Amino acid sequence: MPESRTQVFAAIIEMLRWFAGHQIRNVAVIAGNITTASPISDLNPLFLSAGCHLTLVSKSSGSRTVKMDHNFFLSYRKTVIKPDEVLLNILIPFTKPDEFFYGYKQAHRREDDIAIVNAGIRVLFEEGTNVIKEAAFSYGGMAPITVIAVNTAKAIVGRKWEDSLVQDVCTLLEKDLPLSPDAPGGTVEYRRTLTTSFFYKFYLTVQLKIQQKEGKRKIPSSFKSATSIFHGNASKGSQVFDEVGTGQLEDDSVGRPLVHVSAAKQSTGEAVYCDDMPMITGELYLALVTSTEAHAKIINIDPSEALSMSGVVTYLGHGDIPQVGSNQTGAVVCDEEIFASEEVHCQGQVIGAIVADSQAHAQRAAKQVQVKYEKLPPIITIEDAIEAKSYIPPIRKVVKGNIDQAFAVSDHTIQGEMRVGGQEHFYLETHVTVAIPKGEDGEMEIFCSSQGPSKAQTQVAAVLGVPVNRILIRVKRMGGGFGGKETRFSVLLLPVAIAAFKLNKPVRCMLDRDEDMVITGGRHPFLGKYKFCLYAGWFCKQWKDTGC
Repeated sequence: MPESRTQVFAAIIEMLRWFAGHQIRNVAVIAGNITTASPISDLNPLFLSAGCHLTLVSKSSGSRTVKMDHNFFLSYRKTVIKPDEVLLNILIPFTKPDEFFYGYKQAHRREDDIAIVNAGIRVLFEEGTNVIKEAAFSYGGMAPITVIAVNTAKAIVGRKWEDSLVQDVCTLLEKDLPLSPDAPGGTVEYRRTLTTSFFYKFYLTVQLKIQQKEGKRKIPSSFKSATSIFHGNASKGSQVFDEVGTGQLEDDSVGRPLVHVSAAKQSTGEAVYCDDMPMITGELYLALVTSTEAHAKIINIDPSEALSMSGVVTYLGHGDIPQVGSNQTGAVVCDEEIFASEEVHCQGQVIGAIVADSQAHAQRAAKQVQVKYEKLPPIITIEDAIEAKSYIPPIRKVVKGNIDQAFAVSDHTIQGEMRVGGQEHFYLETHVTVAIPKGEDGEMEIFCSSQGPSKAQTQVAAVLGVPVNRILIRVKRMGGGFGGKETRFSVLLLPVAIAAFKLNKPVRCMLDRDEDMVITGGRHPFLGKYKFCLYAGWFCKQWKDTGC
């Protein structure tokens, strides 16, 4: 098939090269990209400009065909597709000999990144001329929906494809695609510039195609670089090392460039992490019920609606801790509740857990557990905590000499304050636990992603009220930790262990990324105030926000 007929398909294939990463592309579907209606979808601007048709099917109303045009996207994440309709297929039209179609995307990096702005642009000329018959300009990242610059397209019909058109189109696009200074996503001027830059690239590319077809020079050779499609070279690396002496024994590893023992398995995807383990017969899935308030008393917990849902086995709370065990835990001091009993101290604190026959059923039911609160004043900032004298004892001091005397005799002092923000550990593998009860004497085998397996063992034993030697913790590998799995694994580990112990069935849970970030905390923010006097002494006071 000639190239002139398949320009939309070529643009889609080129865009897919920069669409997320290989793993996402291997499991994603085009229908999902359309129906989720993301305003920065890489494909939807192409489908809109091409005028694709969708076949929608509903059990109640049958089949209908919908064109993807300026009426397709209604509002943020909403389309004309009805809740009971299924997207059966998409019809992508062929282009005509006098038609040109290209897609564009600008992101912070080329691969595996969402777009700042993307576009699909199409122009159709009157046969054998450069007079515009039809045009379409679709953009993502410029509104809560993927938008079409309808007025721009109408205004240029009948115009010739020549340099005088460029400035007019840029002006029209600025009017068609306004962005307020406080638009979500920021970088307003940059995004507005990208809309016109994409058109200019398109204009040059079409001129170059016409130039090649007619043999007439229409653009300077120095402008051609703007029309080329980026294709990066394959990445490569090297390792430099000194060869060991000929007399060194083969089993002497000092100085040898040894490959990491799991390198091959990890790079090929063969390495087995906790959630890669196959399900065990009878295995159940747990989902945490967490606080939606920053500080509040718990008045009532009602899991009845959740328990009536399909696949749900039970609800667990502080009353389900074994009598010989304890609801108190902690890495050093046992000052933290596994399941909040009377009061919550932060959003995301664990109140209970739903156990069901699948992840989908457990997560859906967990959202239906009704918790009634009495709100209490929250402490949000370090300054709030200082004012409320909310400190975790003991307050530590290091004092040497008489600092007041040093400041009194000093001619020069410097003082100020410094802040260090908090950090999310953001390991690739979120917290995960698989607990397998052995059926006698409280024995349990637990697979978890933890940097502290010994702590995990003692904490589980204390909660269940069994000897430590009855608990086997297995940590073969972790998908990252960075300190975030040093102690906070207990937030998930202990509820899963309690569920497995009570039900005498294998129980699994792996937190979704948003759950992990809300529940497990992170590296602490600091506020420091300092005062220095030349040659005499210095004073520094630091506060650390340790959360709740």
